[in-house]
Amino acid sequence: MRLKALTAASGFMFCIYGGVGLIGVGAIRLFTELAPPAVFGEANLLLTLLGLAVTVSSQPFTNTQLRFHSAAARQGRGDGYTRAALLWTTLAGSGVYALAILGWLALKGLHDTSLGPVGVAGLGGIVMAASVRNVLYGRYQAEGRNLLYGGLLAAEAAVIAAGTAGGLWVRASLDGYVAGHAIGLIGAAALGLLADPRGSVSMLRTCERAPEFLRQARSYGAPFAPIGVLGWLANLADRYVLGALAGPAAVGRYVAPFSIASRGMGMFGGALNDIFRPALFAATNADDRAGARRIFTAWLAVRIAAAAGGVAGLALAGPLVARLLLAPAYRDGAAPILTWIAAAYGVQGVIQTLETALMARDRTGWLIGSMSVGGGLNLIFSLMLIPRCGALGAAQATTASFLAQAALTVGLLCLSPRSSRLHEPAEDVGAERREPVG
Repeated sequence: MRLKALTAASGFMFCIYGGVGLIGVGAIRLFTELAPPAVFGEANLLLTLLGLAVTVSSQPFTNTQLRFHSAAARQGRGDGYTRAALLWTTLAGSGVYALAILGWLALKGLHDTSLGPVGVAGLGGIVMAASVRNVLYGRYQAEGRNLLYGGLLAAEAAVIAAGTAGGLWVRASLDGYVAGHAIGLIGAAALGLLADPRGSVSMLRTCERAPEFLRQARSYGAPFAPIGVLGWLANLADRYVLGALAGPAAVGRYVAPFSIASRGMGMFGGALNDIFRPALFAATNADDRAGARRIFTAWLAVRIAAAAGGVAGLALAGPLVARLLLAPAYRDGAAPILTWIAAAYGVQGVIQTLETALMARDRTGWLIGSMSVGGGLNLIFSLMLIPRCGALGAAQATTASFLAQAALTVGLLCLSPRSSRLHEPAEDVGAERREPVG
C-alpha cells in the first residue's frame, strides 16, 4: 500500500478510533459511578493477570497470522491459514482456562478470593471469546479491510462497555464486573463471525491444512510468549506493586485516570498501527525496501508528533478531564497521573513503531532484550517511587522505564540488517519461507 493510499485510509480509521475512544472514556466514567474503588481495582488486577496468560498462550499464533496471512491469501490459502490460527489459539485458551480454574480452587480453599462461580464462568467466556475474536479481527486487519475492521472495533467497544456496565448494575461486585465483561467480549466475537458470514463458514468448513503455520509460529511467533510477559511487566507491574503496598482501592483510584490517558494516547496510535503495520508487512513481503522505508519514516514522524501533542493537551486540561470523566471518589490526585501516563504511552507508541520495524526484518527475538530492560526497570522504579509518592510514583515509574526501553530499541534497530533469510520468493512460502489483537 502506497503512502497516498494510506492517507486515504487514515481519515476513516481516525474517525473509528475517535468513536472507540469516546466510548471508552465514557465507559470509565460509568464504571467509576457503578463500582467502588476496591471493586474496580480488584477487577482490573484480576483481568490484567488473565490477560497476561492469554497473551503468553495466544500471541505466538495471532502475531504469526498478522505477519504472514497476506502471503498465504495471495496463494488462495487464506481460509486454511485462518483455520489453523483459530485451532491453535483456542487450544491455548483452553489450557489457560484450566489453569485459572485450578488457581481459583486453590484460593477458594484458602478463603482468599471474593470471586464466585459466576465470575469463574465469566473467566472462561473471556478467554475463549478473546481467542476467537483475536483471530477473526486479525484476519480482517491483515487483509486491509479497514471499513469492516474499523466498524467491528467501534461495535466491540460499545458491546463490552454495555456488558460490563450491565454486570455492575446487577451487582457491583467482582463477579458482576467479570461476568459483564465476558458477555460483552462474547458479543464482540459473535460480531466477528457475523461480519463476514460467508468467509467465516468457508474458513470453518475448509479441509485445507496449513502445515507451514505451526512452523512459522515456532520460528517467528515463539518469541512473543516471553515478549508478552515482558510487556506485561513494562505496562502493568506498577499497579501490582501499588496493590501490594496500598490495597485494591488505591489501585482503583490509579487505574481510572491511567485508563483514560492510556486510552486517549492509544486511540490515535491504534489507528496509526492499523493503517501502517499491515502496509509495512506487505511491502516487506513484496521485497519493496524503498516503500517499506517510506512507510516506516512517515509512521514514526506522525507518532512522535502525536505523543508531544497529547502530553501538552493533558498537561493543560488534566484537572478538567478528571472532573468530567471520573466520579468524585476517583478525582483526588488524578490530574498529574493523567499527564505522566500520557507521556508514558506517547513514548510507548514510538516504541511500537520501532518494534514493528524489527518484526518486519524478522528480528522478533531481538525485542526480548529491550523489553526485559523496560519491564525490569518498571518494577524497580515502582518499588522505589511508590512508597514515596504513591500512585503518582507508579505513573512516573512507567514513564521512566518506557524512555529507557525506547533508547535501547533505537539501538537495536540501528544494528539490525535490512533483510533476512526469510524474505524468499512468494512461491516458496509453503515449503521453506516463514510468514496479530490486542
